[in-house]
Amino acid sequence: MKKILLAAGSIAAALTLAFTAACTDNSAVKYTVSFDSMGGSAVEAQQVKEGEFATEPEDPTRDGYLFTYWYSDEECGEDDVYNFAETPVTEDITLYAGWVSSEGAATATFYWNYQGAAEEVYETVYFTDGGRLTKPADPSRGSDYYFAGWYTDQQFTTEYSAMKKYEGNQSFYAKWLSKYTFEAENTQLTGLVGDYALGLADQLGNKKGQGYSNNPAGKALIVEEGQSGANASGGYYVTSLYYNGAYLEWEITSDVAVDDAMLYVRLSSEYFDAKLTDDNFKITVNGEELSFNDINLTGAITDMSSMEKRPFSDHGVGNISLKAGVNKIRLTVNNSDKPMQTGTMAATAPMFDCIYVYSTSDLTMKEFDNI
Repeated sequence: MKKILLAAGSIAAALTLAFTAACTDNSAVKYTVSFDSMGGSAVEAQQVKEGEFATEPEDPTRDGYLFTYWYSDEECGEDDVYNFAETPVTEDITLYAGWVSSEGAATATFYWNYQGAAEEVYETVYFTDGGRLTKPADPSRGSDYYFAGWYTDQQFTTEYSAMKKYEGNQSFYAKWLSKYTFEAENTQLTGLVGDYALGLADQLGNKKGQGYSNNPAGKALIVEEGQSGANASGGYYVTSLYYNGAYLEWEITSDVAVDDAMLYVRLSSEYFDAKLTDDNFKITVNGEELSFNDINLTGAITDMSSMEKRPFSDHGVGNISLKAGVNKIRLTVNNSDKPMQTGTMAATAPMFDCIYVYSTSDLTMKEFDNI
């Protein structure tokens, strides 16, 4: 009997060990990040789990030289600077040290350039005096700001150039654009009497809607996301604009004129995937059409009975100019491509959550009380 108990105990122990091993993440794929110091002091390789980030090591040293960056290519070109914070590791890689001769070297100092920064200097870079210098990886302040480049002055008149040769020590200052969020549900949906003759509103001036099986209008175009998983920025979004000519317009006032604002749109697809181009979906600022890369809204929830919706996603449109005073940003459905064989949807169109405008100017939106 004693032997049986020992055997049972051994089995239990073995099962415990097996369970512990199974719960230990030893099966995760790991890759090797090697460092070629290109004649400098040795730097130890790192084992990094797939999809995670390598740790930037201490700078190597080399007699008679100053370290610049780690590069993904041994040619150490401008576009090869390795960004440890934003580049996930997906394969074995080798990084190469960049060097400049300490004799005749100059220093370029890159400043964060905003109040409240934890440190004044973002990065210090060495370069050959009278030669070209490589800027560091772009800094980030989080989603509420957009980094708009490095400038030699705090008035942002002269931008850094990779092609220019710089004499002597240099200073560069980060330019930041602040993020403004303007919700679709706060645009004008009623009182659009002039749109009636265009077939875009009813006789009362309620913006026309055309959905899958019903045609809401005005404030009824607004949907509360509830438990749908749409992840709408303000908890609401606008839909049922599935017809040619349907539009939403944001009226935004800028305190000064700017020519370097950035526009993003936050959209999703309903019941079907959608590809929006600058031909079938017009984006205009003060009447001027913008050219933008195709917006592919894939992963739509095709089950008509489901309350679940594809989460909204952000899509960069590009640089825009804003005048001092009132500006109008309009998104317009410009097609009659019926996406389904059934239902009353008569055009390919997105669901609308909001737009983001990044700018150095102060922006305010004319909001309508729709909710």
